Amino acid sequence: MYIKTKKTTRPSFYDVAIPTGWNECTDKQKRIIFFILSIKKGAPAKVSIFLKLTRISILKEDDLGYLCSRRGTRFYIASWEMMSFIQKLSWLDTPGSYPSPLSVMHGRKAINERLYTVDFETYLELESFYQMYMESIPNKSLERKNKALMGMFNILYPQTRFWHKWRKSLPLDTELAIITWMAQVKGLLSNYFKDFFQPAENMADNSGHVNVLELCNAQIRALTAGDITKEDDALKKKCWRALTELNAKAKEAKELKKLQNDNK
Repeated sequence: MYIKTKKTTRPSFYDVAIPTGWNECTDKQKRIIFFILSIKKGAPAKVSIFLKLTRISILKEDDLGYLCSRRGTRFYIASWEMMSFIQKLSWLDTPGSYPSPLSVMHGRKAINERLYTVDFETYLELESFYQMYMESIPNKSLERKNKALMGMFNILYPQTRFWHKWRKSLPLDTELAIITWMAQVKGLLSNYFKDFFQPAENMADNSGHVNVLELCNAQIRALTAGDITKEDDALKKKCWRALTELNAKAKEAKELKKLQNDNK
């Protein structure tokens, strides 16, 4: 996206480009975004992000706007213009459903952004840590939150580094990066496997969110026909393959239930 602001030196325009989504951000831009979001919230955060991403400096602020500079050129941004610019950053309010993680974090390389390389057992472990994290927030359990974050971090960025052998917590900007990636993955999987992730009775909380672990356990039993000797094979499958089969099972069950209701 390009914004245009009139120069104060002559009647021409100055173009700067900013991302229109997480998938358009470079690693450097994501680091800037997560750092600012770790110390600021709301409109002030978006203004700071806008200024950092465009490399615009505010020289002076008055009641009507801002006298700015970029690469030696001075120009004026009215307050209403600034508000319109930061509204273009509204995509920051949601993680979206297109996984776009940092490729490297604290010296560790990320696994496949869509978890293509992850087996089903590891996926369930990742989901377990995510649920532990979400449950720790209202309970204000710092110990459980840190355990969950480190668990997700070690799976998503598995390369072993001495720096993390003793570390028991992660910086807030790293936390935001991990949770954003997880939310993006969950959004992606929910779109791909709608029948499987559709809220079911007794498997959703009051907000309608599905308890994925209970849902997976129920579907694994269906996938293996209750034969526990087949569970290991099911867990060793790549998660996308396993979820594809589970989604097909869920779809069959939904169609069968609909057929039974129609025949009543």
